[in-house]
Amino acid sequence: MILNLPLLAVLSGAGVTWAASSPNCLSGSSFDTCCSNRDAVGKGTVDGVVMNYACGTYAKDETVGFGTVHKGAANAKECAGLCASDASCQAGFWSKVGSKCYLLNGSGYKTYHNKGTFLLFEKTTEEPGSVDECKDRVDSTTSQCNAEKDKIKQQGSQLLQKCQDEKDQAIAGSGSKCEAEKDAIRKESAQLAEQASKQCEADKSQALTQASKQCEADKNQAIAGAGSKCEAEKDAIRKENAQLADQASKQCEVDKNQALTQAESKCEAEKDAIRKENAQLAEQATKQCEANKDQLRQQAATAASEYEKKIADLQAQLTQCQANVPTAKPVPAIDPNCESNSWVNMCSSCSQDTFVIDGKEFKKKCGVRTVGAREEQWLYRASLIACLKPSGCSMGTLSSSEIRMMALAIASNTEINTTLAKMPTAPGVINGNFNSFDGHWIVDGQSVQFRGNFSQSVEQFQSGTATLEYDTIEDLVGPYVTDTAHTPSHVGNTDVVLSFTNHAGKKVKITGSLSFPIAERSTLTGQGVWIIQGN
Repeated sequence: MILNLPLLAVLSGAGVTWAASSPNCLSGSSFDTCCSNRDAVGKGTVDGVVMNYACGTYAKDETVGFGTVHKGAANAKECAGLCASDASCQAGFWSKVGSKCYLLNGSGYKTYHNKGTFLLFEKTTEEPGSVDECKDRVDSTTSQCNAEKDKIKQQGSQLLQKCQDEKDQAIAGSGSKCEAEKDAIRKESAQLAEQASKQCEADKSQALTQASKQCEADKNQAIAGAGSKCEAEKDAIRKENAQLADQASKQCEVDKNQALTQAESKCEAEKDAIRKENAQLAEQATKQCEANKDQLRQQAATAASEYEKKIADLQAQLTQCQANVPTAKPVPAIDPNCESNSWVNMCSSCSQDTFVIDGKEFKKKCGVRTVGAREEQWLYRASLIACLKPSGCSMGTLSSSEIRMMALAIASNTEINTTLAKMPTAPGVINGNFNSFDGHWIVDGQSVQFRGNFSQSVEQFQSGTATLEYDTIEDLVGPYVTDTAHTPSHVGNTDVVLSFTNHAGKKVKITGSLSFPIAERSTLTGQGVWIIQGN
């Protein structure tokens, strides 16, 4: 196939001149040609309306979206013409995909530049001019010329490719073509011979013999020439193939020998490096092993020496302990009267003062109590009068002034929730209400004790309930409640704890020994030791 290369060169050169001017994208030119640069912008006139345009840009209204869509618009010019003919249309854009035209009314739209296959156009108030119309026609013609140039270039490239393909096929099929041509020559020679023979027979003339001879001569010459040429071509091909095969074989041997030499050299170098590294590691491991063994031997010798020393020390301690063990003493039996833990039994009926329990010795002290680490003498008397006598208390008879000062000390103690409104006036007799009492008082820490006869109405304590609890030292029956609305559930002679609560939520605890019966459910009578303390 013959390609007119000079003509292609001329067309290609002319294309450079056409591409120098940018086409008007609203003149109907190809979108790919006009917007090959997606950032291109310009101005054009469509149906007497001047519009600005921008490649790769579209518009969208926040209310109506993409506006009114028209399908089948062939190009941007046709889409812009629809907008030019509609007075309400302000802008629009053409989409190459689907050849769709979108028209927007009003100015409430926004433009978006995404470099896609869109071309945006917007109306202006400018008046069109003849220069613009001429420019539009020039731009249209230039665009069309550029399109035709691109088509010619494409056809030229296709022709060049087809020529190259045919040449490659001719070279690849030279052997087959030669055989086919020889067959064709033989066939053609046979046909010519047959024709000549027929012609000779038909002419019936002397020229037949001459023609037959000439025909035979031509035939033989053609066959001989074709055979010689084919054989020469085949010999040349065989020679060229043999040369190429020989060169390839020699080059292969050279490459193979070079690769083997390099591989063997590299392998020997790597083996030498590994042998050297192994020797160093073995030497290091041997030295480290010997050092570790020496250290272990030294540690073992030190540990053995320390172990022997500890054994000797422990043996000496064991011998000393065995020498210091005292002879076990017999544990005296406990008097059965001391088995009861009541303080009355322990101080009146128990004959022992020393007890050994679980190997520990305990001593009994009667009439003594402990406050922290301090011992205080504590005597039990049936009444305050007995305690005030010289024989009743170790401190001797108390004067009224001493009693008054002790009472004032309790009244000023914030931890005692009882206010003494009156000073004691009648020994052995206690009268008053929850916050005011008349009687004799003995101060001891945070508690107030008074001894003597007691007669008191529960109603005078201004309390809704009064809880009566037994002292945990004695063998008691159980707790019960005494108030103005309920009858007590127990009547007896025992040590008790009686608590009253006033309206302010403060509590007064009274501890002592009461002698019942209760004449009425709202009256308590009795005598003994009493303690008032704040809670």
